[in-house]
Amino acid sequence: MCGIMVPVLIGIVLLMRKGKIMAISYNGLWKLLIDNNMNKGDLCKKTGLSSSTMAKMTNGESVKLSVLERICKELNCNFADIVDYVDDSKVSKEK
Repeated sequence: MCGIMVPVLIGIVLLMRKGKIMAISYNGLWKLLIDNNMNKGDLCKKTGLSSSTMAKMTNGESVKLSVLERICKELNCNFADIVDYVDDSKVSKEK
């Protein structure tokens, strides 16, 4: 899974957690990878991330802060540059 090229903007993925909709977007990360001429496989190699962790991010699932720290260190960025939380009430209205 890690060797797959970065998709063009995967959009916002809605997750159910304890009966509530949560929306996590890693679009910032995918944009940064494109800007740095990197793919997901490159990021995995440079940060030591597993393919299962990358799969979680590809599917818009939450990951540990330590994962985001490793990515930010490698890409020289901040959390807000790679992950975004979209308020579930705003997402519901857009549907």
